[in-house]
Amino acid sequence: MDRSTLYYLAKPSRILLISLLIVMAIMIPTLTILDSNSVNDKLTHPSTTKINPYLAPPENFNGIFITCNLTALDLSNDVFHARFNLFPVGSLAANGVKDSIFRRPVSPVTVVIGSNAVNFAANVPMSSQSINLAVSSGNINRYPFDSFTTDFVLYALNTNDTSEVPVAFGIVGAIQSWRSDIQVLEGNDSGIGLITVKVVSKRSFTTQFFSIFVVLSMWILSLTIFTLATTLWFRERKVEPPTIAVTASLLFALPAIRNTQPGIPAIGATIDLAGFMWNMFLVLVSCCVLMANYIHKYQRDKISRSKA
Repeated sequence: MDRSTLYYLAKPSRILLISLLIVMAIMIPTLTILDSNSVNDKLTHPSTTKINPYLAPPENFNGIFITCNLTALDLSNDVFHARFNLFPVGSLAANGVKDSIFRRPVSPVTVVIGSNAVNFAANVPMSSQSINLAVSSGNINRYPFDSFTTDFVLYALNTNDTSEVPVAFGIVGAIQSWRSDIQVLEGNDSGIGLITVKVVSKRSFTTQFFSIFVVLSMWILSLTIFTLATTLWFRERKVEPPTIAVTASLLFALPAIRNTQPGIPAIGATIDLAGFMWNMFLVLVSCCVLMANYIHKYQRDKISRSKA
């Protein structure tokens, strides 16, 4: 690229225009991808009854229709936060299907969700339940490629005679920074009987991509500083104090850069061994080399002036 071309591109108006074109070239495809159904679709897994959890249950179903919404994953306490909505339907609902919106069962019902048993009295509205589901397995040290699993059972009984109450189940979820896979391990087409649900959550592709991007950025910064320090040393060039200040400030900047990774655990995860620890070591060595070079050159210059 010749000087005339560089001068043409260096004008402020053209720099602004080129910057806007670059931003549009990046943002338009990104927004298109984010707006696609493959990314923004909420996780939906109806039970084996094939009932859509977003719609009202069919009129020929007589039992309890339960919908679950996964709201958050709390790794500090190893629990899934979930909200369950319960609807008596058909002959179980007071005054039939028309009154099922008020969630009033004609008989007392006990609903078991995981390790939680909730009792509902007859002719009393069935309130929504916020329940914490324990995480059964997972290793956060494998961030950002860690995964967490929880299993829970779901069934209902008539409190009076302990007879089984038919259950239809649907589950939805859209936890930020996570993608979940849900499997109904047991159950039958009528929705009657014990339902066992397995939820496996992994970091979203965006989280994984950004985490790797941050690690690569730290490697680029540390290697660049290390190359600068060694180059100045072997070329016997004097180091200026601002160069040392920039390198020393990077020692404090790297932890902040590391913590920008979404949901990253405390220092000590496997990904720190792949990047952060070695980046800190390289920057520390570079800072020491620059300071030693500065001291050495300063003494040499002082000696040369005294001989003159």
